[in-house]
Amino acid sequence: MSLVFGILEEEEKRLEELVAECDKALKVLPQESIHIRKSRGKSYLYSIKREKNKVISRYVGKNSGENIQKIMEQDKMRRLYKQRKKEALINIKEIRRALGRRIAK
Repeated sequence: MSLVFGILEEEEKRLEELVAECDKALKVLPQESIHIRKSRGKSYLYSIKREKNKVISRYVGKNSGENIQKIMEQDKMRRLYKQRKKEALINIKEIRRALGRRIAK
């Protein structure tokens, strides 16, 4: 049984490192979410973020050009890192439960 606990502890450590890596990457990436709005056959990009109780929408530009592609790629990476972090935290919680440890909130 100690072999299983050892494997679970290694996996917990690996997942904690993944969460730290995701946090580090998320600090570098923009926190705004990018949305495309269509009007009269054209599409426009808006960045949307929350400040306190307000949702703030800011016009970025038309949906064309290299700069817009860079912004879209950053938004895609931000979403990917957030999803990885969420999954890792869920797995850490399950591993700690299996090891019989208290789960920190």
